[in-house]
Formats: sequence, C-alpha cells, structure tokens
Amino acid sequence: MRIQHRMHLDASAGGSIYAKTAEEVKELIEHMCQNEYNMSNERTTKPAGMLQLDKETAYQKEIELLKKKLEKASLEAEVKKIQE
Repeated sequence: MRIQHRMHLDASAGGSIYAKTAEEVKELIEHMCQNEYNMSNERTTKPAGMLQLDKETAYQKEIELLKKKLEKASLEAEVKKIQE
C-alpha cells in the first residue's frame, strides 16, 4: 500500500488503521468507496442555474447578435447620410 493511501485511511479512521479490526477497516474502505462514487456522480451533474448551450445554439445566438450590430450600423449610416 502506498503511503498516501495509508495516510487517507488513517485520517478517515481517526487514527492508525492498525488499531482497527479487519471488519472495521473493511467497513471504512466501503464507506470511502461509496463516498467517492457519490462525489463522482455529483461532479457529472449540471450545476444548478447554469445554462449550457450546444455549439449550434451558441452559433445561432452569435449570428443574431451580429445581425443586430449590422442593422444598427446600417441605420446609423442612413441617419448620418440624411443629416448631411
């Protein structure tokens, strides 16, 4: 067993795992595995309130913004032309 793994087990056990029975160590490892599984599932879910767009939707929004900017620039040019 690597030292970092033993250190994690010791910390989770509240002391040295060598002071625990085999059944206690087995239970501790099962709990740690379950916690890791739960944490990995939490990481794969979408954060609440965050909007995730696929690429196509993002491109459509960008095109809409560019159209609006172009229309605004065109109107400003017409107004300037009329004012002259």
